[in-house]
Amino acid sequence: MIAHLAAKRIGKPAGVELTAIADMMAKATISADADSLVSLNEQFHEHIHRSSRCGYLAKLIERQQFYDASIRRVIHMDPAERQKALEEHAAIAKAIVTGDADLAERQMRNHVVRSGETYLNIVFGNKKDI
Repeated sequence: MIAHLAAKRIGKPAGVELTAIADMMAKATISADADSLVSLNEQFHEHIHRSSRCGYLAKLIERQQFYDASIRRVIHMDPAERQKALEEHAAIAKAIVTGDADLAERQMRNHVVRSGETYLNIVFGNKKDI
C-alpha cells in the first residue's frame, strides 16, 4: 500500500532521488558491494515510505522489520539474489516515478514476499512448514 500511495504522491524531485538511489544500487550490484547494498536498500525503502506521506503505515512497517543487516549482507553475497533484487527495485522505482500505483503496489508486494521467503530459507533452511 505504501508503494501505491508513493506512486500517487511522489513529487518530481523525490522521483529523481528515488531513481538515483536505484542507479546507485545498480552500481553496488555490479561491484558486489554487499555493505553498500544493505545501506542503499534501507534508503530505497525509507524514501518510498516518506514519499507515501503516510506516517501511520510507515510506522507499522517499521515495527514489522524482522531481519537485520547481517542477514541482508549474506543475502546480497549471492550474485543471483543481487541481480533479482536489483531488477525488482528498478521496476518498483519506475512504477512509482511514472505514477502507476497499482503496478507499484503489486511489484512491491511480490518483492517483499520473495525476499522474506529468501530470508526464511537462509535462516531456517528449506523447510516446508515455514
